[in-house]
Amino acid sequence: MEILSTSKRKGCTFKNSLNGFFTAPSPKKQEVAGSKFDHKIHETELRPGMSLSTIDLKAESEAVISYRFDKPIVGIGCILAGDIENRPIDRLDWNKPIRSSGGVSGITYHPVSEGKLYKASGKSVKILHLLLKPEILETLFSREMDMLPAQLKKVSEGESRQSFSLLSRMSPSLKSVAHQITSQTPHGVPKHIFQEGKALELLSLQIAALDAKGHGSKGTVPLTSIEREKIIELGSFLDENHDTPPALQVLASRVNLSVNKLERGFREIYGMPVFAYIRESKMQKAKLLFLETSMNVSEVAWEVGYVNVSHFGAAFKKRFGILPKEFAKRVGTAC
Repeated sequence: MEILSTSKRKGCTFKNSLNGFFTAPSPKKQEVAGSKFDHKIHETELRPGMSLSTIDLKAESEAVISYRFDKPIVGIGCILAGDIENRPIDRLDWNKPIRSSGGVSGITYHPVSEGKLYKASGKSVKILHLLLKPEILETLFSREMDMLPAQLKKVSEGESRQSFSLLSRMSPSLKSVAHQITSQTPHGVPKHIFQEGKALELLSLQIAALDAKGHGSKGTVPLTSIEREKIIELGSFLDENHDTPPALQVLASRVNLSVNKLERGFREIYGMPVFAYIRESKMQKAKLLFLETSMNVSEVAWEVGYVNVSHFGAAFKKRFGILPKEFAKRVGTAC
């Protein structure tokens, strides 16, 4: 990949382990329109045929990311923050951007790929990619090939030459794993083993999300694109307001859908009912707070919307199999 600032500074190029190219300007910060241009690109090979890459752009200026992969590649991508436009040049309508924003994840496949990502000014961008050679899918899913979406199954068997993208909204669990991968490895834990384990967890959760998305109730009318956008927008709202969520009828009115349509659509997109999503979002946020801050159990409980700390403790243990106080001690948080 190649990252250029608006002034198109020259950078250094290196080849990653999966036949792709990454380039970046020198690490020195650059002043652009009164703000500092800062970027980070990092790639780690987890095992032959499998690597993690992160792109972290913190700038008020625009940025362009050029990419090229000369051999087939499967990518599990998570946009953790910001908005991005993808313009692949192997498409007939390459001038028409594919827009994605924070909270979206998915699986893509390209026999070869080349194009550019555009970042507008005003927002930082953080992207995580798990990159796989197609043949490693057969190794990883040798006993559970039926779990793969049909397109990926063809890729693993070497029968696909068509590019595709399977996108979904990140579930709280998937989002939590993605943040753990891009955050500092817990003290005393072997970094490489931790990252590989989390990468496999990310892959399995993304497969599960796509499986849930593709199996709606039989005999029901499919969601329209506008209805899907409304429900995805509601998911983003709940991510920010899960501590005091409104009643289901209020949520349905917010997106101008019936309660039944909202419940069915939410389950189709996120793989779980609305309030199960809210509970999961609370638990995953609580887990991240223990991992990334020095907040104690009471503070974490209040932060995620629990007035009663005992109720929080019971919910946390039910979800993770351990009391929050014990979990906090394991990760070195004060209680």
